[in-house]
Order: sequence, then C-alpha cells, then structure tokens
Amino acid sequence: MSQPSEQKSIEITILGRTYPLVISPEDQDLVVAAAALVERKMRQIIDKFSLRDAVDAPVMTALQYAVISLIYKHELEQAKSLYPDLEALLNRIEQEINRISKEAPSQL
Repeated sequence: MSQPSEQKSIEITILGRTYPLVISPEDQDLVVAAAALVERKMRQIIDKFSLRDAVDAPVMTALQYAVISLIYKHELEQAKSLYPDLEALLNRIEQEINRISKEAPSQL
C-alpha cells in the first residue's frame, strides 16, 4: 500500500459483514479486489467443507493463504539461490568471449 497522503474512507463487505477502512485513494481498486478475493475464497471454503461455524471460514481461508504464501516464499528462496550460479556462469561466458576476442580480433 502507498504512503499516507490523502486518505479516503470506504466500506468493504465480506460475507455480509461490513468493514470500514481508511485508505489512500490510489489503493482503492487493490483493496476492493482483495476484499472480493477473500469473499470468493471464503465462500468456496464454506461450500467445500460445509462449514456452519462462522469462525471456521476465516480461519481456513487464512490457513490457505498462509500455505500459499509459504510456498511462494520457498520458491523465491530457491530462485534466489540460483542467482549466484547464473551470475558466475555469465561471468565465465563474458571472460571467455573477452579471451577469444583478444586472441582473434580480426575474426570477430
């Protein structure tokens, strides 16, 4: 979300319950989309697990998003661990290109 500047009051509704929020105007579309996503995911969980307790849907939704977040975090860490290997490979390629170009400048 952006830095506090001009603030705007909005209300979002999730599962029939209204939540007042104060946000930056440029964040409104993101917040409304996020609320719609949470609403949709909670309804899916309620239907999938035939939940009757109002507390279960938010807990299961939060758990699902936490699992997804951890999966993405793990994938990001794996990608970061590949970066030094890629950087080293690119450096070796660059060194080889430089070596070849010094040995045979007229052939390039």
